[in-house]
Amino acid sequence: MAPTPAPLAHSARPNKGIAAQPYHEHVTNVTNGAVRRATHAARFSPTNGSLLIAAARKAAEFHDLGKLDPKNQRILARSSTERLDPRHEDAGVAYLLSNRGADYDHQLAAMLIYSHHGGLPSLPEESIREKNSLRHCLPGPDGRPLRELVDERLASYLRTHEEAVHELEEIGPTLSTGGIGQVLCRIALSCLVDADHSDTARHYGDNHEKAVPQLQAAKRLMRLDDFVADLARGKTDERTRVRQEIYKQCRDVDPAASSLWECDSPVGTGKTTAVMAHLLRAAESKEPGLRRLFVVLPFTNIIDQAVDVYRQSLVLPGEDPEDVVAAHHHRAEYGDPSSRHLAAMWRAPIVVTTAVQFFETLAARSTGGLRKLHELVGSGVFIDESHASLPAKLWPQAWHWIRELAAGWGCHFVLGSGSLNRIWTIPEITKLPQELPRIVTSSVRTDAAEAERKRVTVRTHGGPISMDALVELIDDIDGPRLVIVNTVQIAAALADLLRVKKGADAVMHLSTALTPHHRGITLQRVKTRLAYRTDPDWTLVATSCVEAGVDLSFRNGLRQRASLTSLLQILGRVNRHGEYNPATVWDFELVSGGLLNVNPGLVDAAQVLGELWAEGKIDPAYCTEALEREIRLGRRADLHKELRQAEASYDFPKVEELFRVIDQKTVTAIVSRTLQEKLKKGSPVDWREIQRHSVQIYANRLEGLGVVDSPELPGVHLWTLPYDEFLGYMAGALPLVDDGTFNSFII
Repeated sequence: MAPTPAPLAHSARPNKGIAAQPYHEHVTNVTNGAVRRATHAARFSPTNGSLLIAAARKAAEFHDLGKLDPKNQRILARSSTERLDPRHEDAGVAYLLSNRGADYDHQLAAMLIYSHHGGLPSLPEESIREKNSLRHCLPGPDGRPLRELVDERLASYLRTHEEAVHELEEIGPTLSTGGIGQVLCRIALSCLVDADHSDTARHYGDNHEKAVPQLQAAKRLMRLDDFVADLARGKTDERTRVRQEIYKQCRDVDPAASSLWECDSPVGTGKTTAVMAHLLRAAESKEPGLRRLFVVLPFTNIIDQAVDVYRQSLVLPGEDPEDVVAAHHHRAEYGDPSSRHLAAMWRAPIVVTTAVQFFETLAARSTGGLRKLHELVGSGVFIDESHASLPAKLWPQAWHWIRELAAGWGCHFVLGSGSLNRIWTIPEITKLPQELPRIVTSSVRTDAAEAERKRVTVRTHGGPISMDALVELIDDIDGPRLVIVNTVQIAAALADLLRVKKGADAVMHLSTALTPHHRGITLQRVKTRLAYRTDPDWTLVATSCVEAGVDLSFRNGLRQRASLTSLLQILGRVNRHGEYNPATVWDFELVSGGLLNVNPGLVDAAQVLGELWAEGKIDPAYCTEALEREIRLGRRADLHKELRQAEASYDFPKVEELFRVIDQKTVTAIVSRTLQEKLKKGSPVDWREIQRHSVQIYANRLEGLGVVDSPELPGVHLWTLPYDEFLGYMAGALPLVDDGTFNSFII
């Protein structure tokens, strides 16, 4: 009699010369990987650490138990594309719920197994299912309920499982004083999914991740000290003195005094390096030391500038700068097994990412969205330009997560801005308003703020104007000029009109319609043009992606009406170094219609700004009041209550749906034809290439804008319409909007 073949976890891919993966190998690797990830995170959570490890361990061991069904084994032996039937998640859930299912670790592990493909569930919906929640009620392959079939065969699955992986060690007792919290569920699923996806990618030869350097906070702080000292060497001006003092204060303050800090240092005073010094001190001095540092920025465009500074100032001899400081422009999260290896992860010691990526990861329930979350535990986080990070309606839930990560998961936060909204003092955002310790002393802030007020005059234009009237207003203002508008569509339309009327040399364009690669090129050209000052009569048309955190200095500026903080932030891009006199920023409104669309996310903020103009309150001192008014005025004033209720009831899909930094879901679309061809041929592609050569497109507008799914890599989207370095993807989209072919707006 022929011996019974060893059970399988994954099918062979004969076309690539890859054999099937044994069940024993996959379960062992995933268990070890999940426990390793959970153990790293558990060091920072005395309350939940042992429960995290225990649940990750049990979930990993039994996550593929249902693959041992004879029918599934036959499918795995013959096909890598055929769907498993019966669905394999239910068997591990059944075992854990029947085996001390009242224990926290078994309950959480059961949820992780249930979720490891489909994402975290809605427990309110699960509670109304038949009998046990988290059990599939779908019909099985023979027409009977899946639950009934699995219960009948469970003992057989367990015998086969024990024979295959009998050498796996048990772990110690589970202690938890906090129950199963929502953040714990997300972190635990992250540990399981990352281990599962990583081992699958490794088996199929798609795992191209390199070993990453350690943080080495003390060494990087010394390197940063030298860098900042070199910048100031030989300079005696007041601005340099203030920057040096702010750096010293951020570096020397005792980080152990709190895990939540604020830094309201004015625009242009060196927060990029100063707060990094504070985080490195925290990483060095806290116990246990922080694992990695995050810099969270509101706009993708300013990532490259921050990354460039950090790579110059933090990389040690012999290191690859890209390995030390990772730039994450877009969310590249792929759930399909063929595409998972292209996912952007948070593994570098220093990660620079966007507010969209950061906060929507905290809200995620999908496996692709959550996979990197466990890397955040025990990290320092600088939320730079925090005033622009989130819509007002999302701050109540976001602040709750920030406080929980700081109190229960070892994270250290600094929220900074030159026009800071003190969200932690607003009753509509938190039930426990509080004061955060300030890194920078009041005397230094006052000196810096006084210098800011002397640089630029702020004025408002009376009444809404047309596009042609805006062009006339631009003509009447001395250049070089910066014009910031509220949508990608308006920016493209205005830039195109100025190019026609004034010539190609008279206008530049910068928005998220361009890939990060081309935004970087354009931004460098802008800086060069500003530096040489040979031809002042030109205009940069941009979206809010340049209003904060970019070292630019224009003679004058114009800002389409949005929020008070947006208006104040553009002041930092005009006469930044005091080289122009006079210098003015104009606030203006546009008549809507035609190509002049409305950004719905800014309607309330613009209304509040109009009220503040009438009341004479155009000053950083009124930023928190402006945010309070926006929350009360909000078209979805009840959204934060709905979000809080969904989170409290463990309705994970609802939380993910409601917590959208950008109101509608976007996808990453690869623009580069060269990169598209590499993917088509199956050539190795690094996730960094995808980040550099992609754009974000609203998911509900893909078909109308010529975005197609890659035939070879499900979930990977490709841009097929025209694209150029001036208008980006709007080179293909704008004509469709203009002639009515595409009857929607692009925000």
